Amino acid sequence: MILSKITQVGLVFVPSRDGISHAPEEWTDYDKLAKGIEVIFRTAKALSES
Repeated sequence: MILSKITQVGLVFVPSRDGISHAPEEWTDYDKLAKGIEVIFRTAKALSES
């Protein structure tokens, strides 16, 4: 919220097992994390090239 006052921002969501988030039981499988990381990487790369 703080950064949105000075620049455009976005979020990348990855699914957690059984939909549990913000709790000690939260777990996201590594393949889902890898997809989220790939989205962030490609976005950063595209922004740096423009």
